Amino acid sequence: MIVGGWAILKLSLVGLQLMFSAGLTGFGGWLSGGGLILCGIAAWLAPSQRFFAGLIGLLLAVVSFVISNLGGLFVGMFFGIVGSAMVLCWGPTKRRKRRAAEATESTPSDELADATAGAPKPSESSA
Repeated sequence: MIVGGWAILKLSLVGLQLMFSAGLTGFGGWLSGGGLILCGIAAWLAPSQRFFAGLIGLLLAVVSFVISNLGGLFVGMFFGIVGSAMVLCWGPTKRRKRRAAEATESTPSDELADATAGAPKPSESSA
């Protein structure tokens, strides 16, 4: 996302004086490129907020197609979309439970012995 934001900023950079005189059309490159850079930094520094930063980055990358010179001549938009997708999809891995190890430790005969340990034996009930 950071590379995509930089490309959009670099390819659609407008001076401040022209930006203020042109209005929203001059502000589009600054908004989408700067927003993508901020979302990339936010996802990097606060991994717990990566989903929100990735979603906003994806929206900014797609919107940059319209508001800033075809998304930085498609280069910035492409890197923004790919970076946002990577932020959304990749995260900390969850630890898997070891079911195979538990299955080899306890055999079915052990489970049967544990289940019948508290049951009365037939010879004790007839006495």
